[in-house]
Amino acid sequence: MSRPSLEVADVFHRYGAAWRAVQAGLEIVEAVHALNTEVSQPGVEIAVRVGINTGLVVAGDIGTG
Repeated sequence: MSRPSLEVADVFHRYGAAWRAVQAGLEIVEAVHALNTEVSQPGVEIAVRVGINTGLVVAGDIGTG
């Protein structure tokens, strides 16, 4: 049996990372919901939205000189 190519191994690695990102996002949403239930103040509600992106990322201080 031949070894999988680096491209195939990379795809498996990426899907694993995406799955963990989705799980983390769901846990964040659940934690905020639990916090709202625990704190429960009239007219006050913490809201959160989670966006997940895969692919290349450019990170750093942008627009500073």
